[in-house]
Amino acid sequence: SGPGTLAVALGLHYSHSGQSLRGNEVWIGNGISIADDEIQNTPRIGVDYAGEDAKLLYRFWWGGKIK
Repeated sequence: SGPGTLAVALGLHYSHSGQSLRGNEVWIGNGISIADDEIQNTPRIGVDYAGEDAKLLYRFWWGGKIK
C-alpha cells in the first residue's frame, strides 16, 4: 500500500510529524545498527499532483541502489 497504511500499522499519528526516528519517542529498530550511508533515498513516485513536493526525497530504502 502506501505511507499512510504503513503509518497506521506502526501506530504513528500526525502529532509525530517531524520527530526523529533516532529519538526516544518514535523509533524503528530490531536490534541492528544501520550506518547513515546505507540508507538510500529518491524523490517520491506517482504523486505528480503534489507539484514541487513530488520532488522531495521521501522514498527511503536500506541497501543497494534501486534498478
